[in-house]
Amino acid sequence: MNLPAISVPKAGISLGVSKYIPFAMPVGSLVISILVAYFVIWPKFGEVLSMRTSNQQLEVQASQLNEKAQTLTTLSQDKPTLEKQLAQSEQLLPSKNGIFPLLREIEVASATSGVLVEKVDVDPKSLSSGGGQGSGAPAPPPDKNASSVSGLSPAVVVKVALTGGYRSFLDFLSYLYNGSRVISIDDLSLTSSSGKEGGGGVVRAAITINAFWRPLPTNLGTLDKPVDKLSSAEVGRLNAVVTVPTEQASSSAVPQVPMGRSDLFAPF
Repeated sequence: MNLPAISVPKAGISLGVSKYIPFAMPVGSLVISILVAYFVIWPKFGEVLSMRTSNQQLEVQASQLNEKAQTLTTLSQDKPTLEKQLAQSEQLLPSKNGIFPLLREIEVASATSGVLVEKVDVDPKSLSSGGGQGSGAPAPPPDKNASSVSGLSPAVVVKVALTGGYRSFLDFLSYLYNGSRVISIDDLSLTSSSGKEGGGGVVRAAITINAFWRPLPTNLGTLDKPVDKLSSAEVGRLNAVVTVPTEQASSSAVPQVPMGRSDLFAPF
């Protein structure tokens, strides 16, 4: 007699899987919740955090802009002082190379101190750097023998040969350094015609004058850039500059002399 075959292992497997069927829905819901939290909620949470950070930055920028507006309002109420400081700073550090005022200063210093200027040479490279028109071209690199301040700003380089007494030469240097323009003197060489000490002999000197200048800025910068305030030392340095008022040139009136006929084209 043929008996039917009973599949005992399959029945055992189906009975084992059936025990975990009630847990399928909770586990699936948990997995779906984790995926939703990872792909939806977490990015939104990051956006909220970034918005809070940007709001704090905007608050700081708003306070800085408010402070800048108050500073500009205060400065606008004192326009004569700003114009005076601008004129003083223009004498300290001109916006152009100012070669002719510099040569005039050398002549006045020579006449005041009593030294004889034998030779004046202007380096053409220093005149071509920046063009003297306020362009923002960088200054050429300084020589290895130049001072440490030579590369901070464009400068007009003038080489001067002098002859005179030692005391007169010191007065010449003192006049240049006491002037309003920012300069530095390099490559100083002295030769004396007598071996006496005390400055009684005639000396020959050769110096290199670096007269600095800086072009005016072409842009106002960013809106949130703070306004740089002058320190007490900078204000004192500006106040030490003796400005020539613009009215002085026009104050010299033409003397009243007989001018003849009032209309040159009127008939006799």
